[in-house]
Amino acid sequence: MRDDRDAIIGYTNMGEIPGTPWRIHDASRPHPRVVAPGAVPGAPPADAIVLFDGKDLSKWVQVKNGQQVEATWPVRHGYF
Repeated sequence: MRDDRDAIIGYTNMGEIPGTPWRIHDASRPHPRVVAPGAVPGAPPADAIVLFDGKDLSKWVQVKNGQQVEATWPVRHGYF
């Protein structure tokens, strides 16, 4: 990869990452998308899927006799 002055940047002589067209430390490898932080410190990222908010198990299931059913574990004091 080249910078705005046409100088080569990054490593170009490292080993390849198996199963990809890129090399280790390859500057042209795609970067992960930017994740927006939570609204306050300690909050989950803005795009996170919160599985348990300390109140209900609506996003959970359990398996009984090989079938997924609604989770029925007791929720008390913010945990289950």
